[in-house]
Amino acid sequence: MTGALTATMGGLPAGVLAEPAQVDEKSGDVKLKLTATTTALPSNQAVTLSVIAKDAKPVFHRAAKYSLRGEERRGTTLRDESDQLWLTITP
Repeated sequence: MTGALTATMGGLPAGVLAEPAQVDEKSGDVKLKLTATTTALPSNQAVTLSVIAKDAKPVFHRAAKYSLRGEERRGTTLRDESDQLWLTITP
């Protein structure tokens, strides 16, 4: 994949914001800043991180996946990876 990539978060609770951020083309690193408003309620829920290539034709969208087992994979079962992060908002 070439061109600019943008990272976004989805499934955020009400009152929690994450502005899209550019992925560094060389390192692949990205920092997303999450902000909770004063009206954000305590929450414990799954959220997603996605990468979008807006310049691609058609636009390319991919959800990030995370290893749950590290190097000790059990094959191709759903228990080995997830596309959901866990977000906790405390009072």
